[in-house]
Amino acid sequence: MKIRPGKVTPETGRINTGGRLIVLLSFILLAPGGQAAGRLIELEDFSWGLPLDEVARRAEDHGYRLRKKDTTRPEPHLEYRAFLYGGECRILFAFTPITGKLHTATVTWRGEGFGDYLRGELVKELGRPREEIPGAKISIWTRRHTELNLRIGRKETTLTYIHLHFRKEAREERIILRQVETE
Repeated sequence: MKIRPGKVTPETGRINTGGRLIVLLSFILLAPGGQAAGRLIELEDFSWGLPLDEVARRAEDHGYRLRKKDTTRPEPHLEYRAFLYGGECRILFAFTPITGKLHTATVTWRGEGFGDYLRGELVKELGRPREEIPGAKISIWTRRHTELNLRIGRKETTLTYIHLHFRKEAREERIILRQVETE
């Protein structure tokens, strides 16, 4: 009896793929950017949606120095001094105003020349950006529900990590707060 690919064999009860499925899966897993394209972009171990207190605990564990803590609405946030990608920086964590979920982390380095170095490191880590605006020196990477924006200025480099769903939730919660205030 000749076994054709895609048919259930009586001997094993399994589908015979003729080896094509294995080749296809190998190609997908080993393709450049295959792994990077599927994972979320996160800053260190600060998972999206974490509450403010947990972000504060993790920041302390990383040795970040607290500069400012504001838990008031409509813009609860934490600001730290830290050392990332080989340079001293400021990190601003932003949270949704009602539910208090981490939705954005903005990292800023001062000084000239750092942005080009950082862009090179990000290309090694994440591959080529989805979008580039060369005149403005902006590079944007997107993975699943996350976006990473790099803005290289003459005296400052800013890297913004954004969870698109939670950022939208923050905008919606701010609208609710404004409506409540006007009533």
